Amino acid sequence: MRSPEGTEPFDFNDVLKCALCREGMAHNNQLTFYEVEIRQCVLDLDNLKQMHGMEMMMGSPAIARALSPTTTVAHRIGPKTRKLVCQECAIVNLTYLALLAEGGE
Repeated sequence: MRSPEGTEPFDFNDVLKCALCREGMAHNNQLTFYEVEIRQCVLDLDNLKQMHGMEMMMGSPAIARALSPTTTVAHRIGPKTRKLVCQECAIVNLTYLALLAEGGE
């Protein structure tokens, strides 16, 4: 039976220790944990300055974006890193991670 997209099951070897506290995922009797993918990014300052100048000249960010030769403002660098974080560390150490997971921005 196939799992719905985004709900693929973990194999035993996939559930490693928490990246922060280095304990097992269920060390605090919590059944939930977070799988986090992290990738470093860098802003493209030249393009940002150009877009900002266009916005000031045109008087409208929407018009400036439509007429700008590029809309690239950042670049992803390096590969993604996958980490697991237990529920306790996500709430105690990474409160914002838990909030993002719940749909906040």
